[in-house]
Amino acid sequence: MIPSWKNRCHCLFKAIKPIESTDLESIIFIRNEGHTVFEAISRQLSYYAYHVGQIDFLGKLPKGDQWQSVSFTKGQSSIYNQKNSIRKNQESTLLIMFKFIPLPLRFL
Repeated sequence: MIPSWKNRCHCLFKAIKPIESTDLESIIFIRNEGHTVFEAISRQLSYYAYHVGQIDFLGKLPKGDQWQSVSFTKGQSSIYNQKNSIRKNQESTLLIMFKFIPLPLRFL
């Protein structure tokens, strides 16, 4: 599964690399529906997040109570937020989410 995931991430980043900031408002078509380049990138990243959730859910089923969350343990978000309230105000949600992407997938 990991090689397939890496291949798809590589395709995304290969497509994004040559994009200039002036290209972000250009219209492209996905399944005959117009999107700005920025919307298309957001769409693809959302698609990846959806599948990460599916993988997480499927991994959790056989492990039961022994499952170790890839994010926060249930009920522990408030503790994390208290410890990191200064950083929370300094970083955007996207940067925080980026930190949870496994290192091999960040820079393909």
